[in-house]
Amino acid sequence: MPRTTPHELDGYTCLLVPDPTGGYSAAVLEWPGCVAEGATASSAMQALTRAAAAWQRAARQQGQDIPPPLSGTARPSGRIALRVPPSLHRRAQLWAARDGVSLNQFLVAAIATYVGVKATLAPAAPAVPEKQKRRRRTKTRSA
Repeated sequence: MPRTTPHELDGYTCLLVPDPTGGYSAAVLEWPGCVAEGATASSAMQALTRAAAAWQRAARQQGQDIPPPLSGTARPSGRIALRVPPSLHRRAQLWAARDGVSLNQFLVAAIATYVGVKATLAPAAPAVPEKQKRRRRTKTRSA
């Protein structure tokens, strides 16, 4: 497993998402719970660097390995073996036939639609715990 220092986030998947109420949240996707916030994109990424350092220290203290970057993994082949209930399989076949496409084309379109909606309505970002949101509001009011 690669050992990283706080400033070596290159290669890791850092996600930066604007918050609809203002500010930004940032996360290292490979490291569960490694999340930070900031008023600007830059401050969120700076906070993420600090959070990553703390996350790594905690993982090492607990004897855990640091997960490798996702970007270092093999590129997806595009093939998926998927098990579904027979009733769902049948309904998908019927919809594909109705639309005049193969079952594969129908499933690709269905997945693409779902992923697109998820990306639009709920970006792939970690939810900020309510306690952290309250803490941010309190800091903002007192500043």
